[in-house]
Amino acid sequence: MKVETHSPIQSNQSYMKLMMMGLIYFIFNYGIFTALFAPIPLVVAALSFGRSKAYAVGAFCLGCIFLASIFIFQSYQVFSLGVFSYLVAIGVSEMMIRGIHPMKSILILGSIICAFFAITTSLSINQGFSPASYIENSLVETKKLIVENKDYQKNKENFKPVMEFLNTPKESAAIVLKTVPLYAYAAIFLSIWGIFYFILKSYHFYSLPEYLKYSEDALKNFRMSDYFIFPVALFLALYVFSDKLGGNWGYIGQIGLFSLGVFYFMQGFGVLMAYLDNFKIVGFFRTFIVIAIFVLAPFFLCSLGLFDTWFDFRKKTKNKLSNKKL
Repeated sequence: MKVETHSPIQSNQSYMKLMMMGLIYFIFNYGIFTALFAPIPLVVAALSFGRSKAYAVGAFCLGCIFLASIFIFQSYQVFSLGVFSYLVAIGVSEMMIRGIHPMKSILILGSIICAFFAITTSLSINQGFSPASYIENSLVETKKLIVENKDYQKNKENFKPVMEFLNTPKESAAIVLKTVPLYAYAAIFLSIWGIFYFILKSYHFYSLPEYLKYSEDALKNFRMSDYFIFPVALFLALYVFSDKLGGNWGYIGQIGLFSLGVFYFMQGFGVLMAYLDNFKIVGFFRTFIVIAIFVLAPFFLCSLGLFDTWFDFRKKTKNKLSNKKL
């Protein structure tokens, strides 16, 4: 019977890699944009070295963030964000380790996070917190900071659209209060989807063999059911005819379109990636196209995913390529 042994050098290398993942997790929590991807290092560690080691390193890093929050920054904002990203990392890791389908995992985790924020917000409101007043006060403070800025005194015309919005804090707060939940919902689902896509695309290089069950194709081949066209049509009608219907029907239509649009965005992204794969577009040019469309034309990806319901662009592209080969 052959017994596997690990040399001290291999153990030290694994230990260093594990600590490096923890350090990256620690650093990511302190960045505005990197905080969205802070769970990734811990997920990589869990798939590479096992959940117990990864979660222990994450807990140690959380302790370091907590101490830094007390003695250096004197604010618990980063620590709260660290706890949230730590829990997301555990959720994603458990889904991957247990072999649950990625899209099902995204739906479960996204729904849990949205429900958590909805419950905490409701409890805060019951305790006397007013989101409208908080936003209104924030807009007033933002206006003061802009007015005191030297650039504003020199170029007032450039700040005119912003100042028009800030000059009516109560009305502007009402607009923000309606739009923030929609964008928060989109940010939650898309950030989890992005984490899964990154992991699925790369984890074949570092994951333990028993965790290798899916690839990024599980996300690229995602398609909404054809039956979702009916609620899309209903919500679109409510939004378009909101002036005639009155009340909050227009906002209900907007919520519905936004909710479904996030998933059609995922479907449209899969169509885009299929086109890039079929036409052998790789390297920097591929990355540039993906980032440009992702940032500048998200509505295009939503529309692409919606129309894919009727036209099945991926199937047509494959048929064209096969005909050319013949």
